[in-house]
Amino acid sequence: VAILLRLLTVAAYVIDGAAYALETLVGTLWKQRRIDELQAMIRFAMIGSLVLAVGLATILELFGPDLYALINRHEPVVAIAVHYQGWMLLALFFGVIAWIYDGVFIGLTWGRRLRYAALWSASAFVPGAWLAWKLNSGTWLWIAFVMFTAARALTLSWSWARATRSAE
Repeated sequence: VAILLRLLTVAAYVIDGAAYALETLVGTLWKQRRIDELQAMIRFAMIGSLVLAVGLATILELFGPDLYALINRHEPVVAIAVHYQGWMLLALFFGVIAWIYDGVFIGLTWGRRLRYAALWSASAFVPGAWLAWKLNSGTWLWIAFVMFTAARALTLSWSWARATRSAE
């Protein structure tokens, strides 16, 4: 599982590059009410990041077990990584959306919206995490993590849609 979390972290750092770029530009565009340009920039960052995520997913689907074996030589560890790989990829795809919107909201200094998204997302995580603990289940822990990233993607997307509707 640690192998997958490290790969997810590396992917997050790469995708965060697009979010950092957005952080520096969104404030100016928002203040000038250039919402269409801002939306186009967000779309570009989102599509580019999703393309990177699809590339990583393709590499892992084709070569995952071999790559995991390079990272860790213990067969049981590699087998567990292969078993949970699909959950990590789901978290990655939802994470792309959340990480891009993180850049948007940080750039606009909208910390309150980020905080509320985090709280709602935690409420999506806790039931699955509790089940994972009670059932001693790695699968439920991954489900909880995917629920967390999906909830972040949904709440931040909703918050952005609401903000742009009121700005127009």
